[in-house]
Amino acid sequence: QFVAFGAFFAFVGLTKKTERTKPTTHSLTHSLTHQREDTVIIMSAADKNIEDVPVDEEVEDVKVEDLRNPDVVTKYRLAADIANNALKAVLAKIAAGASIVELCKLGDSLMLEGTDKIYKSKKGKKDARENSKGIAFPTSLSVNHIVGSFSPLESEDATIQAGDVVKVELGCHIHGYAALVAHTIVVPGGADAEGDKITGRKADVLKAVTLGAQAAIRLLKPGNKNTQVTAVFKKIADAFGVKGLVGVRSHQLERYVLEAEKQVDMAFDDQAKGDYKTPECEFQTNEVYAIDVIMSTGAGRTTLDEARTTIYKRDVNMNYQLKMKNSRFILHQVDEKFPYYCFNIRELDQKKVKFGIVECKNHGVVTDYPVLREKEGDIVAHIKFTAMLLPNGTTKITGLPLDASKYQSDKKLEDKEIIDLLNTAVNKNKKKKKKNKKKNKKKAAAAAADN
Repeated sequence: QFVAFGAFFAFVGLTKKTERTKPTTHSLTHSLTHQREDTVIIMSAADKNIEDVPVDEEVEDVKVEDLRNPDVVTKYRLAADIANNALKAVLAKIAAGASIVELCKLGDSLMLEGTDKIYKSKKGKKDARENSKGIAFPTSLSVNHIVGSFSPLESEDATIQAGDVVKVELGCHIHGYAALVAHTIVVPGGADAEGDKITGRKADVLKAVTLGAQAAIRLLKPGNKNTQVTAVFKKIADAFGVKGLVGVRSHQLERYVLEAEKQVDMAFDDQAKGDYKTPECEFQTNEVYAIDVIMSTGAGRTTLDEARTTIYKRDVNMNYQLKMKNSRFILHQVDEKFPYYCFNIRELDQKKVKFGIVECKNHGVVTDYPVLREKEGDIVAHIKFTAMLLPNGTTKITGLPLDASKYQSDKKLEDKEIIDLLNTAVNKNKKKKKKNKKKNKKKAAAAAADN
């Protein structure tokens, strides 16, 4: 099996009950490889605190499971607030000497704490699918040439060093509506830093992914196509002498699905054929996407790292009568605790999981998110955001503010078309303009009356 961050392909062979004929993909969250509550209103973090959401409402079935349903929009926004807050907290703790395991555990605990505060169902509610909430993708910290999904066991911990380029990725969900996010920072004290400015090859790749993400959110609107986004990624990468990672795919999100039908390649792959080739598609209103922008100073093609894979996801479409007792025990734990989204094997029985998870993976009942790498010495940067294509415009709900000015690259983007794109507003809010016009008219009328 080989995987590509954003979306890596995975072959699954025959089992006794199910046959797979097409490769599946999971995103770098993705490692790179799938009603109504009357008092809940659509909100953003600026409008309302998460703690203000009612906690004793019984959750009813959602008939419409996309953005046409206001409650779905609310759940995406709330999940995004929690994910963003967890990301900020982890980034604030990153420093030379910090434990990667402890940072991963911090991110996971904050996501669980945040989702636990809201939408508490009444006792006796048995429909787990309607009430499920928590982690959609466990916190991972991947350093320098490591592409992603590094979230080690406590016995295999590693520490952050000064000058490291650290990629943090995580995601949570509410009732199956997931919000995913990733960000890259440079640990102070490295040779390529001049005060708050980053220079050298680190600056090249960080500026490229920053501009790539800024361009992507502007292209992510109804009527545009996935190939347009990939083409812009390539032009930006070329301008800074870096490579988009081949095999990385961004995905459309659906309820309980991290890798839905529509996908966006990080880089064109001339060798891709048949089922491996991403079909062209058009973005449409009421869709949700998790966009990965991952670039490298290396060749842009990943290999498996020797680090243990710790992040997996249950494949609910796959069943198999496992032979080993330990394997059956681990699968039972997964079905009880993590039936829908990704999990870290740190959360399972440590005496049984190291062997039990292997048989689970070999027979396709779980999908692995292996640790991928470029060559040592290369630098990989990653930015990920979740966006909703609402009727009134595209809204980015996860991701930190992006500032390319702090990266002092000696290279420059000169493509006029992309520069013009970057200078456009992400979303023109017509309603806000209309309100402002009305306010201005009232002010003008009041001023005239005073005169």
